[in-house]
Amino acid sequence: MITFTKRHIGLLLALSMFCVCTLFVGWSTAQALISSVEGAVSLTLDPPQPSPGDTVTATLESSSINWATTRVTFTLNGEVVQEEEGNATYTFTAGKVGTQIELTGTAHTSSGTRGSDTVRLTVGHVAIVWEGLTYTPPLYSGRALRSQGATTRLLALPSVSDRAGGVVDPAELVFAWRVDGESRPSRIGRGLQSIDVTSKNPLTSLRVGVEIQNDSGDVLARNWVTIPVTHPELLFYEEIPGLNIAHNNALGDTGYVIGNESRLYAEPYYMSVKQRTDPNLEYEWTLDGTSYETPASIVLRPEGVGVGTANISLTTTNRAIWSQRARNDVRMRFNASGEQSSTVSPETTPL
Repeated sequence: MITFTKRHIGLLLALSMFCVCTLFVGWSTAQALISSVEGAVSLTLDPPQPSPGDTVTATLESSSINWATTRVTFTLNGEVVQEEEGNATYTFTAGKVGTQIELTGTAHTSSGTRGSDTVRLTVGHVAIVWEGLTYTPPLYSGRALRSQGATTRLLALPSVSDRAGGVVDPAELVFAWRVDGESRPSRIGRGLQSIDVTSKNPLTSLRVGVEIQNDSGDVLARNWVTIPVTHPELLFYEEIPGLNIAHNNALGDTGYVIGNESRLYAEPYYMSVKQRTDPNLEYEWTLDGTSYETPASIVLRPEGVGVGTANISLTTTNRAIWSQRARNDVRMRFNASGEQSSTVSPETTPL
């Protein structure tokens, strides 16, 4: 039989208090070594929504961490891809459309605290094509350019995948368009692949961006395009007898009147009209200093005897848009076979 005296009871109480204190202190120390500052760091990507093949820079940021003494670990899709002290950035290349990216950055400070953040996204892409709603002649093989004051049409061509890896129908996507640096989309809508834009400043470049979103508002792809402003141009063409305008051969500084006459046509590239005979287009021809207000073509007939030249200038103005104006000059050479002095007479036949 064991009996306890007051002295034994006192020793037991003291031992119990010592154990409790020891456990409390040990728990507190262990807790301090693994304390977390999860909300104190943020992981950002540049570009934030990468396209296939983009070089992506991930940066772990915090205003309360001394990065020089902090070990940073980056984990990509469950695999540690970089672990260094004092380096809070990681660079990688985005994969093909539909590639899943789950990137985590974790900071381990010298004081024992830890902070982490994770970015999850799917690689997508959207191309933007555009054309000016301006005039170009037949056989023109390029796109119509945007001139001063002209409206521009843009079309977004997205390539994004759903969670199952299938291609998402553009009609099911939300298109958010931003024009000239707008902080909020000016036009947004499901299936809104195409928009027409007229810049508020007709003399400067136009910058337009689009974001592709799903129903939850997640950004699946984004892109920007800068559209330069160009000046309208005038080019001269001759008519092939019995055929039509030789649009495959624009005149340079010099042309030739072959035979008894030559019809000269003007083509007003990049004017905001649908045809060169638009009533808003004003043509002012000058033949050796004499002005003629005529339509978009003129007939030249040599008169007299011998070789001669005619200096022709043309200025075209779009009366609907004051900034759309163009000019061109050409020297026409001819060999007249008549008996009078060499001159050229214009004929204002509307063609």
